[in-house]
Amino acid sequence: MSDSVFPKPPVGPTQRRRLFRRLHIQPTDPPPWRLPATELRQRFGRDGRLIIAWLVRTILWQLHQAIQARAEPPIGGNVRTLWYRYVKPVMARLDDDRDSYDRVLVQLNRMVFDHRLFNYSGFDLTDLHWETRRIGDRRPDIIVGAEKLSQVRFLREVHALHGVTTLAWSGNPPGVTVENTARHAAEAMAALGRTNRPFRVIALVDYDPEGHSIAAELHRGLTQLGFQATLQLPVGPNALTQKQIAAARLPIIRRNKQNVAQLANWLTKTGGVAGDPYRIRIESIPRPRRHELVAALVAAPSPSN
Repeated sequence: MSDSVFPKPPVGPTQRRRLFRRLHIQPTDPPPWRLPATELRQRFGRDGRLIIAWLVRTILWQLHQAIQARAEPPIGGNVRTLWYRYVKPVMARLDDDRDSYDRVLVQLNRMVFDHRLFNYSGFDLTDLHWETRRIGDRRPDIIVGAEKLSQVRFLREVHALHGVTTLAWSGNPPGVTVENTARHAAEAMAALGRTNRPFRVIALVDYDPEGHSIAAELHRGLTQLGFQATLQLPVGPNALTQKQIAAARLPIIRRNKQNVAQLANWLTKTGGVAGDPYRIRIESIPRPRRHELVAALVAAPSPSN
């Protein structure tokens, strides 16, 4: 698939060479997944210890290049499929039982978003939220997202009513989910002749520090791919009556310094509930009211960045 839909393309040769030196990406011939254990330890080790991050980054880079050159088949599955085929056998050959799957997730995300070495699409990956995403046929630029899979049916209704893009996920949105959503929505915009329209993200997340952090992660992923995007958070005290707030609010308890600081920062930005550290869950917003909130934001003019 073409990278042309992304405003910020992968880096060029000069910057790539600098990144290779900094990230210890060391292409090999044959590729790492075909090298013997002794050579892998020599190339990707330091002081007698294998550096898994160096090895994983090199495997990912060379695999991406091999798929583009049709020397290796597209993955056609998810990130775990990639790991099973190309990383786990290497770790077994090295007799190294350290967890490498999470490292693949982390390094892929960094190589795509932070370093812009390539895109997930170059591997032909299916993200875990493929079936909880719908691309808008009228307003694909508006992404109504929910951090909970329990909202799938509600989002299907929103998609049908407004023709917007919808997405449900669990926890922080995986990088491949963000990229696939952006790609498919951008392609739909291009088909409608709206190639330069910014994304509008309407995030149905819990009204608490974690929920707002999750929404910010989705927004950040879009901007790292080069898209302009705004973020709107409709869930909060303004969505409920005082009686509903009294029934729905839940205390936020923090027990370590980092979380206390996170809560203090969130309270400064949002005011909590009447200045106090309370959260409001998505589920506390009655379904008809959720529809009203989304409909109002969809109909409103685009907010400024």
